[in-house]
Amino acid sequence: MIDATTRSFLEEFFRKTASRHDVVIVELAMLKTHVHMVVRTPPRIDLPRLVQFFKGGSSFAASRQPDNVLGRQLEIVRQYLRNQPNHHPGEAI
Repeated sequence: MIDATTRSFLEEFFRKTASRHDVVIVELAMLKTHVHMVVRTPPRIDLPRLVQFFKGGSSFAASRQPDNVLGRQLEIVRQYLRNQPNHHPGEAI
């Protein structure tokens, strides 16, 4: 989920990523669950790779920000998964 803190981080991340690839972000809109972006690219840019730099890189980096709520919830989810054999004792391996 994108909150105000994450939005600020992502905006800077996207602009730096775009700059490294000679891409200009023409317009950027962020919602809680996703991002819309209009970009101007050089003629021979690999668009799928650029999208991966934006999506994968931002997700990885944002989840490690100190104020990221989802990053803090990761340990809760990991513990929940570790306890699955206790929740389903007949299905434990």
